[in-house]
Amino acid sequence: MRVRLRIDRLQQLLARSALSQNHWAIRLGLSRGHWSDIVNGRHRYPSARTRQRMIEELGIAVDDLFEIEPAAVSSEDIDFRAGIADRYLIDRELGQGGMGAVYLARDVARGRLVALKTISPEAASGIGARALLREIGATAQLHHPNILPLYDSGVVADHAFFVMPWVREGSLRDRMQRQGRLDPATVARIAQGLANGLAYAHAEHVLHCDIKPENILLQGDHPYLSDFGISRVLHLEFSGLRARGTLDLSAGTPAYVSPEQASGEGEIDGRSDTYSLGCVVYEMLAGRPPFEGTNTMEIVSRRFTSPAPSLSASHVPAAMAASVERAMSLRPADRFASPVALGEALGMSIAGGRRAFPGVRLEVAR
Repeated sequence: MRVRLRIDRLQQLLARSALSQNHWAIRLGLSRGHWSDIVNGRHRYPSARTRQRMIEELGIAVDDLFEIEPAAVSSEDIDFRAGIADRYLIDRELGQGGMGAVYLARDVARGRLVALKTISPEAASGIGARALLREIGATAQLHHPNILPLYDSGVVADHAFFVMPWVREGSLRDRMQRQGRLDPATVARIAQGLANGLAYAHAEHVLHCDIKPENILLQGDHPYLSDFGISRVLHLEFSGLRARGTLDLSAGTPAYVSPEQASGEGEIDGRSDTYSLGCVVYEMLAGRPPFEGTNTMEIVSRRFTSPAPSLSASHVPAAMAASVERAMSLRPADRFASPVALGEALGMSIAGGRRAFPGVRLEVAR
């Protein structure tokens, strides 16, 4: 399934607007060149993120501006599939995201099933496919039990792509859709694995910057962090860890992005990922994201105008709720110093709860 922009309708709407094309580009968070390509019909299939911004800023319904093409396969897709056919045969689509699509594919040489993720030319337009590939290649050096390894990467038909193991059980999002909220002990185990993976990446000067349930794959309760495609590759300077700045510093998913990342601050550190991990832990426990709203700006702005929502549910130990609230503090200085410290606090809250109420737990079991 592909979502195609109705160019004629977009041009009608823009003709009625008093804003210049430069103003529209700024409002949508796009470069002027990329916005020009969209308006002139050279990018007929905007990314999900761009589509969402356009709908919000223009104030219209999705079907007023976009059309769904259920069985459409563009010439770009055909060229890409043909270009990788000697290495990978695509079986089916697993999902669509803001950066591109994920496919189940077969590694021709090894006969194994893999997950192949493409990054659309539209998503990579600001940095370029090959420059983005260099960023992805840097994260390929990460080797940790809680980070999904990278098998391969490349650029074919102007599409950057990378190949990962296929985890059959799917993502944390899949599990929460099946089960709803998770019990605190399970949440602590998953969070501790994620924290260990993040701590390792931070030690290698890499931030993830898009931690969300869709980017966490599960094998039982063992989590794998995936999709470092928009992570920040960091380097040491005299001032400490500093982002390269080659990618959009506000990139991320609205429900989980940290305040400093959402505001586009030039320097962010590992405490930004700790904030996002806290948001994911909140959702695992509560069964809903910590911040909700009718559009992107409303969701993002809530973290600046109101404190982190409280986890007052009876099934959540008070110490665990307090740890999640601290991880989601507005000011980085008020958060845990590292994701591992958050993971340890969550584990201790479970152990403390078991010691505090042994009789109650025994009676419930009976």
